[in-house]
Amino acid sequence: MVSQVDKKNNVDVKFSFPKRLSEAIRVCRKLTESMKKHRSKMLTQYASGYFSDKGSIAHPVNLIDRGIQIIGPLLVGGNPTIRIMPKRNYDQFMSCANTFSESMNSLIKEIEFARTLRCIVIDSLFGLGISKIGINKTHEVEIEGYLHDVGQAYFDRVDFEDYVFDVAAKTREQMRLEGNVFRLPTDYIKESGLYKYADDISADYKLYGQTDPEKIAKEGLQDYQLHELREYSNLCELWIPEEKIIVTIQPDAANPKIMRTVEWDGIETGPYDVLGYKYFPNSTLPIPPVFGWMDLDTMVNTLVRKMKEQAEREKSILAYEAEAEQDAKNIVGASDGGSARVQNIDRIKEVTYGGVNPASYQWVQYAESQFSMQGGNLYLMGGRSTSANTLGQEQMLQSNASKAIEDMITQVYEFTQRGIEKLAQFTWDDPLVQIPVIKKIPGVNVEFETVFSDYTKMGNFGDYDIEVEAYSLQRMNPEMRFNKFMQLVSGVVLPTAQMSASQGYQIDANELIREAASYLGVKNLDRWWKSEVPQNVGMNSYQPVQNQSSSGVTDNRNVQGGGSNFNNLIQKENAVAGETTAETGV
Repeated sequence: MVSQVDKKNNVDVKFSFPKRLSEAIRVCRKLTESMKKHRSKMLTQYASGYFSDKGSIAHPVNLIDRGIQIIGPLLVGGNPTIRIMPKRNYDQFMSCANTFSESMNSLIKEIEFARTLRCIVIDSLFGLGISKIGINKTHEVEIEGYLHDVGQAYFDRVDFEDYVFDVAAKTREQMRLEGNVFRLPTDYIKESGLYKYADDISADYKLYGQTDPEKIAKEGLQDYQLHELREYSNLCELWIPEEKIIVTIQPDAANPKIMRTVEWDGIETGPYDVLGYKYFPNSTLPIPPVFGWMDLDTMVNTLVRKMKEQAEREKSILAYEAEAEQDAKNIVGASDGGSARVQNIDRIKEVTYGGVNPASYQWVQYAESQFSMQGGNLYLMGGRSTSANTLGQEQMLQSNASKAIEDMITQVYEFTQRGIEKLAQFTWDDPLVQIPVIKKIPGVNVEFETVFSDYTKMGNFGDYDIEVEAYSLQRMNPEMRFNKFMQLVSGVVLPTAQMSASQGYQIDANELIREAASYLGVKNLDRWWKSEVPQNVGMNSYQPVQNQSSSGVTDNRNVQGGGSNFNNLIQKENAVAGETTAETGV
């Protein structure tokens, strides 16, 4: 129980639970104040004055921007691809696992998971990336944007400025509270019926803090309340692990009260997760990568500004002795490539003043090399420099350089994996879930629509393994896809072609070439890539048996054993219909 000393009566006064929560928010803000100032400075240098009405700052070489542009695409690309497999009863649960996988991939696209993840990754480079995962209850009104459908799981970014945590904890597992400040329309708070003591809520136009990125992006904006379409108020949700509840209070109220309490029925790690890379001992907050670039960025720009001034002071003049004044005029008046008559050329000399000190270039190169090393050989990873004489040596350097950033990629992958598992559990546990998916029947070019719902689930959530395909987080251009494709063909498909043929598999050369052409951007392939040989449509050969009709005329209409193309097609359609019935239950 937190207490304070009443000096007048010399007794301890116990704080109420809401007051202790409010005090925890105040202490957290106090502890992170200096970190938020450093973050603001990093973001200011990253923006280079773009959002300022005072014009751009003297920041000609933006090393922070270079680092972000190189590391960002290496950490996250598009939407991750999910693969769900049953842990047991493979044949029994596989159909449900496939439907569950397709439903999760559909959900990830609908909520634009990659866009939110990319913002969180950028946050992690400047401080701490924070996510919040939950589900909008069906009885609530959608107010948080078009990506938050009622009854649908969500994946949101929480800004470090709004993040609240237990400052006494040495690890996240020891945290007794975790939460975030958010804004809601004041009218909604009062009229929704979700919050107690709503009549005491007043509009709050002032955004908390002076280091919020929004302050940088909206520098110079006065009378913020005049630009709001609605009145808003600040609230704070706090997850209490010991009680397994989420409570809502007003963070800055003089007499805080619990306005709402919700039971937490999700994963035991709670709705929040964080992304960081370099953690300090006994601290839940990491040291961001960009912080290590700050001094080098400042050093390089100081040198470059000095070199710029030296270059601007550079000038070349024609110096001459008093007796050679006419000779100097003759030289100045001559055209380029022309001639001038002089009495004594030794009395005239061109003199250059100022100019960039050559030693400054060496300092800039040194600082940039240190910047690249600080970020794990950034320039080599970004393909902006080379240090090898041969392709093999270059590939070896690339491989070694990737070791330095491999840990960051691993952290992003594990963060994504944790988020996907939470989304999957919310989706599975929702008894009203309805996610339509399109499924394909393997080996047959047939698609059918089904729905992942409480009626199609089999077993429990713990019966399935949920895995994020690691390659899906990386964005590959068509050239990279072509190289990967050819590695598969030359390294796996062709060497195993004979063994595959013995098992009934063969290479479709036509489709292989079309696939490769699509990666290379080759158009109009159908105009010149044609076959003169009839193509095998994948059905049994047609072997008609001649029969004598009653009129004595031989025809081919009676076929024994169902060997015709038509009968074969009927058989395949019946098989497809049977599989479809098994999948949909219709």
